[in-house]
Amino acid sequence: MKKLTPSVLNLLLAIGVVLILAGLFLAFRIFTQIDEHLPISSVLISIFGAVLVYVSLVLKRNAFFFFSGICAFFLGVMSFFVTLKNFSEISTQRLWPIPMIVVSACLLLTCLYKYKRFRTVYIFPATLIGVLGIIFLLFSFDVIKISFLNFIAKWWPLMLIACGGILVSMFFYQQTPDNHFPYDKDDAGDLSESVD
Repeated sequence: MKKLTPSVLNLLLAIGVVLILAGLFLAFRIFTQIDEHLPISSVLISIFGAVLVYVSLVLKRNAFFFFSGICAFFLGVMSFFVTLKNFSEISTQRLWPIPMIVVSACLLLTCLYKYKRFRTVYIFPATLIGVLGIIFLLFSFDVIKISFLNFIAKWWPLMLIACGGILVSMFFYQQTPDNHFPYDKDDAGDLSESVD
């Protein structure tokens, strides 16, 4: 087979992604025997996300478009499930922390896409957003029985203790030789280049 040009390969990629998305949404509708119309806004958000991922692939490692695209795709899929009648017993007011968890996962995927490995500059915000999302989800689904405001009003000193403990741990960890925490050697080099 003759080697295809990059523009033809990009076109094939775009058509393939759109066909996969259309097939997934239609197969879900057929196999779950849902008689309602597809939620068009959710499908359009997912397709928009796929287009952004495609643009990031064409622009060679554009992290902004990749992050925006996978976030839009996953949030579109989530809103697709929420709008279906079979899943409507779970209110959207309970699901509001899930986008935080999605953003956390998308940050990690963007790091892998851009650098082919994890870097602390992505891991810290992704972990913080993900942990907050999980904590808020526990309150949202009443796993923790008291309201979030009552919990904060009563237990806010625990946050100070946790933050102080993290800072003290970082101090002691940094005191050992050859530790570059919270930066890898190459991350520290990136920071010194941006300061100059």
